[in-house]
Amino acid sequence: MSAQKAELIALIQALEQAKGKRVTIFTDSRYAFSTVHIQGPIYQERGFRTAEGKEVKNLPEIRRLLKAVQLPRAVAIVHVPGHQKGDDPRARGNRAADAAARKAASWDYAAPILAMGLPPPGMGTLPPVPDYSLPDLVWINEDTTLQKDDKDGWYRDQNNNLILPAILGHHLCEHLHTTTHLGEKKTLTLLQTACLRFPRQNATVREIIQACKACQLMRTGKRQHTEMRYRGEEPGQHWEIDFTEVAGIGPWVHCNHVRQATPEEQEKTQAEWEARPHLSNPLKLKLV
Repeated sequence: MSAQKAELIALIQALEQAKGKRVTIFTDSRYAFSTVHIQGPIYQERGFRTAEGKEVKNLPEIRRLLKAVQLPRAVAIVHVPGHQKGDDPRARGNRAADAAARKAASWDYAAPILAMGLPPPGMGTLPPVPDYSLPDLVWINEDTTLQKDDKDGWYRDQNNNLILPAILGHHLCEHLHTTTHLGEKKTLTLLQTACLRFPRQNATVREIIQACKACQLMRTGKRQHTEMRYRGEEPGQHWEIDFTEVAGIGPWVHCNHVRQATPEEQEKTQAEWEARPHLSNPLKLKLV
């Protein structure tokens, strides 16, 4: 926890304890003092966003502070310099607060921590007899290091990794990815830790991850272009016009003050106008 966050929490607790009372709170934190008086209301008007559009620092504590400051019946938050010497009430109060903070920090307090970890998938409950398909047996026979256990009929390699049927391995990886959404490398590491193998293991894990919509939406890498790219069938089918050099053009004058014509002037107005190109500026037209 940062010092600024702790200062905000201390001010919040003081305001919550003074609910419905008249209270004067002294603080030596310029950050907490300026947040409740200046920055906090400004952040609230701007939607708690900085000038760059980013979320403000310590946002949950600032929200709590702006709500807690409304709890007392009357409140004054005063800033005083920290670590003062002397015998005036503010200096004595500041030293008392420092002593209380040091005493609280010296206590031996063990916070309850709930340690949670994802265990390896393990073998779980296996069927009494493995149901290897014909492609599984072909893959097993190609690897001379795989040996069949005569007791249960399961194949194992020289590292004592259990060989699962491809269908069972696919179901296991689907369940594992739905639960954890781990990447390809971590999923393979988890299977290795559990001493499990099955045919097309790497390809199966890769296909399951690529088919997961949640994982694809969260990927930040460069995505492959999937749209169709138009390709012409003959020359000159698609033209692009570009300018390599443009002659100097004078400023464009826009008249926004136009007087409405009188009835007499409207009667004298020509029925048809002729547009002629300007002699010096090809972007201008002249009405005659």
